[in-house]
Amino acid sequence: MKFRYSNWASGMLKSNIAGFLTAAKEPGMLSLCPGVPFPAAYPTEKVVEITGSLIESNPEAIFPYGHPQGTLRCREAVAYRMKKRGADIKPENIVMTAGSQNACDMVMRMILDPGDTLIIEAPTFLGVLDSIKSWGLNLVEVPIDNDGIMTDVLREKLSQLHSEGIRPKAVYLMSNYHNPASIMLSTERRKELPGIAEEFDCYIIEDDAYSELQYDDVDQRAVKAYDTYDRVLYLGSFSKLVSPGFRVGWGVVPDELVDTWNICRPMFDVGSPQLNQEIVAELHRDNWLDGHIQKLIGGYRSRRDALLDALDEYMPDDVTWTKAHGGFYSWVTVPDNVDLDSLIKTALKNKVIYFTGNFFYLDNRHHNHLRLCYSRPDEDVIVEGVKRLAAALKEEMAK
Repeated sequence: MKFRYSNWASGMLKSNIAGFLTAAKEPGMLSLCPGVPFPAAYPTEKVVEITGSLIESNPEAIFPYGHPQGTLRCREAVAYRMKKRGADIKPENIVMTAGSQNACDMVMRMILDPGDTLIIEAPTFLGVLDSIKSWGLNLVEVPIDNDGIMTDVLREKLSQLHSEGIRPKAVYLMSNYHNPASIMLSTERRKELPGIAEEFDCYIIEDDAYSELQYDDVDQRAVKAYDTYDRVLYLGSFSKLVSPGFRVGWGVVPDELVDTWNICRPMFDVGSPQLNQEIVAELHRDNWLDGHIQKLIGGYRSRRDALLDALDEYMPDDVTWTKAHGGFYSWVTVPDNVDLDSLIKTALKNKVIYFTGNFFYLDNRHHNHLRLCYSRPDEDVIVEGVKRLAAALKEEMAK
């Protein structure tokens, strides 16, 4: 009997991400695919110490069902992180989640219905794009450039849609170390966006999962820091700062949405694991996590530099890439005459794999792009991976 899937599951099955991740594990394959931390990035010894102490000292704080909004200590820790990102947020306006993607899913479920219009960046985060493609939303793309989402185009698009009687409910964007493009939203546009949302009566959903992993001197203050209208719904995560396996993220939402959250969340997934939240809270004692983040920055900056140096040395002249001031990625642009479907096949023969550009666009086309991730491999592996990719690219350009 053939299983009858929902539209959402059927849409997810069209994605071939799993195929890429499977290929990445083949013997001898060098992977520049998944955005995950390098093995030594995890605070293993500190977590072992904290976990034993928490279980012995206060088991009632971690074993029962928790409040849907999350533990107070973890929300206070998030308020501290938000202040470092330029936003003075009360713990009462913070909701804990199972990662920022879970926060995004919950926020969108609470404000969007099938048929509603959501504006997204082109390109955008594949995890969110794949998830919402089959929701029955009217998805409208607005391009990005080196300064983030193009606010002039956004304003024109919103005006056009309003003239047609279509009122988008939200704009989903990434402000820092964009995934996949690795660009930064300019300070001017950060300041401009809350006013645009107020003018057109919509929300900004700011996804900021890579914040604080800053390798160069750039403005990484959250758009939320400039929000005087309560129009920015902020999403953050400890996946890159502590561990993706902990599944601890958060949202910053207005008072009314907090009340709605506390009603809706138990019906969705009961709540986030209290043990993991309390571990994250305890990592903030004596500012321990701040020191750990500085160590992470050193490890990731070294990997970023290895990637950029290798791209400079080995890539053909007509290939360009983003400089990656932080985060995990560089976004590579190849000449128009390169067949990216053929390129990935040649790259696989050369035993290197990456994510092709089609995963990040609504139309599933490559748009001359591919994403390279440098966060997990050691520097020598990154350099060899770029050499193999450059060889594949030169072979394709010679055809």
